Amino acid sequence: AESVCWGATRRGGVLPRLGALERAAFGEESEIANGVRARLQRLEARLGAAQPAGDSGRAHGGSREVGLRRQVSEMTDPDMPCLMPIEPAEAPPSHEEHDVADILTWEALPAVERLAVDREIPEDDGMSSAQVEAEHALQRAEFLLSNVDLSATEEADLLANEDNMARALPLLRVAVEQGCKNTVDAAVELLLLMLRVADALSLPATVQTLAACTEFPQHLAAHAAKLLMLRPAWPGRDESLRRLCHLVARASPVPVVLACLDLVPRHCTKEALGFSWLLEPLADQLARGFKAGDRVVALMDFDADSKEKFPIKRGLQGEVREVDSDGDLSIRFDGHPKRQWVFRKHADRIGHVGANIDALPCAVTLLCDDAGGPPLCASSARALLMKFSEAVGSAQLQRSPSDESLQAKQRRCQVLESLKRLREVRNVSDQSEGTPMARQGGARFVSAPAPADEGPSVDAEGADEAGR
Repeated sequence: AESVCWGATRRGGVLPRLGALERAAFGEESEIANGVRARLQRLEARLGAAQPAGDSGRAHGGSREVGLRRQVSEMTDPDMPCLMPIEPAEAPPSHEEHDVADILTWEALPAVERLAVDREIPEDDGMSSAQVEAEHALQRAEFLLSNVDLSATEEADLLANEDNMARALPLLRVAVEQGCKNTVDAAVELLLLMLRVADALSLPATVQTLAACTEFPQHLAAHAAKLLMLRPAWPGRDESLRRLCHLVARASPVPVVLACLDLVPRHCTKEALGFSWLLEPLADQLARGFKAGDRVVALMDFDADSKEKFPIKRGLQGEVREVDSDGDLSIRFDGHPKRQWVFRKHADRIGHVGANIDALPCAVTLLCDDAGGPPLCASSARALLMKFSEAVGSAQLQRSPSDESLQAKQRRCQVLESLKRLREVRNVSDQSEGTPMARQGGARFVSAPAPADEGPSVDAEGADEAGR
């Protein structure tokens, strides 16, 4: 016991315990400045006084041999009472450990107990005849689905379930195609429940019915995206599945992208869908380049790429006045009379005013996670990353999100490493990231003076930073 105690003392783990024992025994910690030995002896005296005489052998380790007593360190008392070994406190889980525990899987989804949704049935007054027909079709579908027993195991009951679900699908299609908002929302919610329980035979028909919804409900888009990405297999997939993914993604782009982050890093099966199924229709929104007239905001403090290295403060807004053939930006920042250059390779330092700056880093994280998955998912992810790079430059793809939990996701998915491998293998990089340059008066300063007509035109509000 004393060996354990002394080893813990050397590691610094016994002192808090020792103080707690002193408070319990004396009401306060010892004021002895030096010597754990003296403090232990003081505790021994108090505990020894309370020790029953018949138990002294056990309490003081009386069964130990004399040879062991001689080996005890001189820094401890050989006759000290047996103390409980101190277990080291467990370190709090890191962000990465939380992420692993919080990753959602298809098997971890709550079980579907019944195919029904709670809703208020709208009145027929104020609806068109087509909407009334759609609402009545939905009510008939709800009746059929209420007879589905998801806990059934007998073959006859399973066949009855399949029949009821098959008869409900045409009615739900009428509801999603013609219904009012309340009807469409309820029908889509029912179809998402059916998607959870659908087998290989009923899955294609369920997907086709969902894809018939012309306006997918925004509040259900994130949940639908998770189901689409979590399902491990999609037998009989056709163009209706791609249409459904596009509808879901466009219904609520940013929430859809953020919701998918709960799924990574994931172990993607060969039959699962890659995130590119959702991100491809959003490419123009996520990888949005800059054009003349765009309002932009500085995302960090940095120096402009003009020769004067004008300091730009985070939050400063401005307007893009010109984008040259290399993608370099000439920006008139608010409150500054001269335009400043921001090279394309530094475009990650600015963003569009009002845009979600974490949307693109999140999309890149999803694609990098897919890039290490099965061949089909990996090739689609790499192709979309290349498209993003061509649109906004590789610097934008490497921008870290502002949220700490999203940064942890990027580390878990090894985003920077994936982008580096992609550049090495496919040579994905900007043509403008070669020779470092500075600008003044629109001219490039390299080994020789640039032609005078290479600079941007000067608008009527004033000259650029050259003072022309």
